[in-house]
Amino acid sequence: MAAEALRTIKCQQYWPNDSSSVFDNIKVTLQKEEQLRSYCVRQLLSQIAGVGRTGTFIAINNEIQRIKQEGVTDIHSFVCQMRFCRNFMVQTLPQYMFIHMALLEYINCGDTSIVAPINNVQNKIDELSTLNPKKGKTGFQMQFEKLDRNSSKESDFTYVAVVSSKNKSKNRCKQFLPPEPARVIVPQYDGSSDYINFCFVDGYYKSKAFLVGPGPMQSTATDFWTMVWEKKSYAIVMLGQIKRMKLKLHLSIGQLRIRVLSLADF
Repeated sequence: MAAEALRTIKCQQYWPNDSSSVFDNIKVTLQKEEQLRSYCVRQLLSQIAGVGRTGTFIAINNEIQRIKQEGVTDIHSFVCQMRFCRNFMVQTLPQYMFIHMALLEYINCGDTSIVAPINNVQNKIDELSTLNPKKGKTGFQMQFEKLDRNSSKESDFTYVAVVSSKNKSKNRCKQFLPPEPARVIVPQYDGSSDYINFCFVDGYYKSKAFLVGPGPMQSTATDFWTMVWEKKSYAIVMLGQIKRMKLKLHLSIGQLRIRVLSLADF
């Protein structure tokens, strides 16, 4: 029985024997191995084997060159061609959609990149600041108009909570309203509305990193501080003047007591 127990495989080998191995489409590299008395410590580095994001970049780059030379693009055919040579190139639906959006932006806006050194940036600023006599606009104005054309339109979003009659009074700014997929939901324990005029905004390192919205009103101060508490927000940046907004600086939410100790204008 003891010999049989010793022969029983308790864990399938998931690390490379020497430098690196490929498991399905993931490359695993053995960086360090330390043999201790009764066990071994291995430091591993895993990498996706160059198919998803790599394929997306290759497709965008290839189709940009094709647009320049032939004036046409065929994303589907090129991705099929890549997959014929290597499985899983462009691995997910969002990656496939991103190729289309990137090429649409390139067609509408062209190449707006600026190559270092810094004097090239200044030259570009001077160029964009110059008035185009035919169109009567500067380069900055024309580029900004392209941004507006390529940005999401209000009709692209779904509004549900914001149009409810009981939530309209919670909007300080009527022209800036949160769409349903991006709005912040404030938990309410008394059965009242979970709506607040705040949206999630992605940060550099993670999605939904910031909560953005207009300054709270007296009637929404409780919702505001509930949101801060529930979302564990450690810093609040206000770009308006608190005195002008006439905010309530001391209030109680259940057992939570909120008191502003000091204010400073910058």
